[in-house]
Amino acid sequence: MRLHLAKARGSRQLRPMALEDEMPPWMERRLAASVARSARNFCAARIRRKLVNETSAETLLAEAFEMVRRDIGPFPSEDNPTNDPFPDDNDDSTERDTHEIALRNFESLSETEAYMWGLGIAGVFHQWERDTRFVIAAPSEKPPTPKKLETMDFRALCKEVRKTGFAIAEHASFATLRLSRLLANTIKHGSGESYRVLAVERPDLFHGGPVSVHMRNLPAQPHHLRVSEPHFDDIVAVIDRIWGDYECQTAPTIDPRSASKIDPPVSWR
Repeated sequence: MRLHLAKARGSRQLRPMALEDEMPPWMERRLAASVARSARNFCAARIRRKLVNETSAETLLAEAFEMVRRDIGPFPSEDNPTNDPFPDDNDDSTERDTHEIALRNFESLSETEAYMWGLGIAGVFHQWERDTRFVIAAPSEKPPTPKKLETMDFRALCKEVRKTGFAIAEHASFATLRLSRLLANTIKHGSGESYRVLAVERPDLFHGGPVSVHMRNLPAQPHHLRVSEPHFDDIVAVIDRIWGDYECQTAPTIDPRSASKIDPPVSWR
């Protein structure tokens, strides 16, 4: 028997009341999936708002130069306006050196920003994993044991989803969901299987680090991974799209002609 909260007669306080009937499995799945989807999107929006408001290429570049001013002092071109603020090999070596330091600062800041966006992607992906485990178990008469659910890898989890009637691996957006797993694992663990697969399949994402990495003369390293706002937005949208299709296919809406056959909870009457 399940419990829900209802107002006691003549009171403003909520008290637990028992439902007369068990909730139909499809309704339980729909409720669990809907709540999980709303919570996940709310948190993703908060993450995005924080990062967008506080980081951008322009603010990172400005901070990189400001770090030089704080740590070393003003650029020679600022003390002497006749100096070229964009030095080349023929200009004063001090100006070149300070600019080189500023560019290294920018690279470090860019790596940190990408890591923060990557953590956001990892959070959204792992929330999808947790929600999926919960929704798989919620309506099942014989769900996998909690231990088995918690230790399922991505492939096994997708197989369990398929058992509920949703062919997730055949979804048009599945490749992006898989990409989010590779990104999450690379951000969290660095070198490993996910990083090696990601470096082969998506070398375009590894554009940080020295020029030799950009020219493919040296292999990219995990910390050369660069993800940003568009990657985060795409992954959030794809997970939401897949989740919505999952709800529609595995939890059909109530047929109005049969709705009267389902006894509503006491508090609805």
